[in-house]
Amino acid sequence: MDSYINLTGTWNGYFSFGREYGKELQAEKVKFMLFLSQKNFKFEGTSVDYEGVGSDFQKASIKGFIKGNFISFIKQYPVFLQFDEKNNVTEIESKPSPEIHYTGHYDERTKTFSGNWEMVEKIESDPFGDMEYLNTGAWEMKKEE
Repeated sequence: MDSYINLTGTWNGYFSFGREYGKELQAEKVKFMLFLSQKNFKFEGTSVDYEGVGSDFQKASIKGFIKGNFISFIKQYPVFLQFDEKNNVTEIESKPSPEIHYTGHYDERTKTFSGNWEMVEKIESDPFGDMEYLNTGAWEMKKEE
């Protein structure tokens, strides 16, 4: 039987940007807080980015599941957020916000979840099929005591 990890509560963490963001943003960390409510092995809630590049206290929705020490959730902002040439975040309300897929594992020793995230930046079609361009990064979070 899988051990039970109670996700209900407040979690503090960060995500970082992958290499596709370029040298200026790669590995930059953005701190967030997650406010989660769990029922059985599914959970939902909100996330707020509060410190770091592009943070603007915008609330994103969270929906996911946990199985054993594996966690998977989708984060989605209410509007499309895009970096401009000076690495400032701009909102584009005419574009749908992409789903950001987070996966990771729980470390019992450190009491933290950590893993990777990815989102489809754009899809291009040609005669041979569709090509997806992904943005990626890492993340980590720990429950507030």
